[in-house]
Amino acid sequence: MTLVNLISSRRARRRRLQRTADALIRAIYVTVIVIGAVVFLIVRESRKVEAEIARVEAEIESYEPLAGEVRVLRASLERLTPRVQLAEVTELNVNRWRYLLAQIADAFPRGAWLDSFSTRLGPDGGEIFSLSCRSKDVYSAAKLFTRLEAEPDVKSVKMNGGTWSKGELTFELEVSIKPPASSAQVASK
Repeated sequence: MTLVNLISSRRARRRRLQRTADALIRAIYVTVIVIGAVVFLIVRESRKVEAEIARVEAEIESYEPLAGEVRVLRASLERLTPRVQLAEVTELNVNRWRYLLAQIADAFPRGAWLDSFSTRLGPDGGEIFSLSCRSKDVYSAAKLFTRLEAEPDVKSVKMNGGTWSKGELTFELEVSIKPPASSAQVASK
């Protein structure tokens, strides 16, 4: 009987070994399947990333001509900025001159005429208008003088000379205009 027990114990051991081997093979299969799935997912994601990189590179290349245009426009803007600033300053100066000339023209009463005028820059930076005028009487000349003094941008008015000739008074006025900064300060008060 010992022989029967020996055979049955060998069979039992063989069955256990077979079960262990089967479990190991199944575990190896499962491990291979899991590793394969992970590798597949990694490869799939890397392909997605490569496709996205290719799409972004193509988009960047499509923007390259626009970037060149932007560079050209920025260079043009930098080159034109001083001209634009000069044009703005010139426009402000032209508007100021129009305003000053309109003030002087509005100050002339009936019976007073402007023969000529010239301008120069005063020591304080304000303009000085030298006006050669004629009037039919002293009253018109005095009225012109007081009207010019009353203008808000006028700093001072000086009368130089005065001669009667052929029934008219010929005289010169020096009208000192306040510098632009001080007239702007007066206007803001």
